[in-house]
Amino acid sequence: MIRDDACRLDDLCAAWGRGQVRSRIPLAATGFSGASLHVVSLADVPGRFVLKPFAADVSRQRAEWVHQLMHHARSAGVTEVPRLLSAAAGGSVGESEDGRLWELVEFVDGEPCASPTSAQAAAAMRAVARLHGAVASWSGAVPDHGPSPGVVRRMEQARDLLGRPWATRLEAADRREGSAERVGEVRAACRDADRVLAAPLGRRGLVAVAEAGVGDVYRQAVLRDIWSDHVLFDPIAQARVAGIVDFHAAGIDTPLTDLSRLLGSWEMQVPLALAAVPSLADRWAEPLAAYEQASGRSLTAADRWLCEWLRASAVICSLDNWFRWTLEENRHFADASRVLGRIRRLLADLPAAVEWLSHAAKLPV
Repeated sequence: MIRDDACRLDDLCAAWGRGQVRSRIPLAATGFSGASLHVVSLADVPGRFVLKPFAADVSRQRAEWVHQLMHHARSAGVTEVPRLLSAAAGGSVGESEDGRLWELVEFVDGEPCASPTSAQAAAAMRAVARLHGAVASWSGAVPDHGPSPGVVRRMEQARDLLGRPWATRLEAADRREGSAERVGEVRAACRDADRVLAAPLGRRGLVAVAEAGVGDVYRQAVLRDIWSDHVLFDPIAQARVAGIVDFHAAGIDTPLTDLSRLLGSWEMQVPLALAAVPSLADRWAEPLAAYEQASGRSLTAADRWLCEWLRASAVICSLDNWFRWTLEENRHFADASRVLGRIRRLLADLPAAVEWLSHAAKLPV
């Protein structure tokens, strides 16, 4: 970062009105966006904070909605939600000269775990249950019943894949070699995925996603993008959740979205042989029981089925997203090798996903 950019960031931090910047240290981003993160200490407030930008297209209304959700959860006693630093003049969303929105959020001293123990996973599920319970009382997102936006989106995506398979889309994709890093390797992965989905089992799996009869679900504010990197465990008391980070994707959907996303992200760290793939309920029985106990709500057979459906459909739709972003939209990602690793892990899970979808795709009654 050139000095002018560094000065602008220092000025941005100082605009919170909490004293001059004592230190600002770049922090390695763990996500795929490559967002610029810095650990900041200010003269007039104790502790350390992470200076983090919202996505460039996020409106102030949207950013403030996310922050209000976080404030409510913390005020309800969910200490795993990091504290947002409010500006002396009010509000917690800052704005840089270019119109980009930023936040200063409490630094969480913890580490993510790719393959947690049952005790760690149970602790995380208890924290998620308390978070769900807290935000259910927030007036900014009153719970209701209706279609799951995530389910509807995946059904539409599967229909698009049935009508426009990647075998034909690759021909129309950007052909400029080097326009996306490792584009040749991504193309090869795309062809492999297309072969799986074009086979009879894969097509049945796609049809099962496209025609899922889920119906109305209970909906409330949820995180939507809670995965292994976003749950940080205490480095000493490793079965304690130190914090849950990155609320920027929060929205309205079924709470099962968060359960499936987090449990599935842990499971996909080590792809499993097709014949040995257990269900989420089997692999994570103790964490799911911990969620039920902490939430005071038993998961029904339909809930458990939807968790599995969300996990399996996510494999297909996530691959489709990555291929679209890299091959059609030519997006740039800070760590191309990490993107390729993610695609390869999803590809390894694809046969198991279509196997489950093709044989267990009807909602239990």
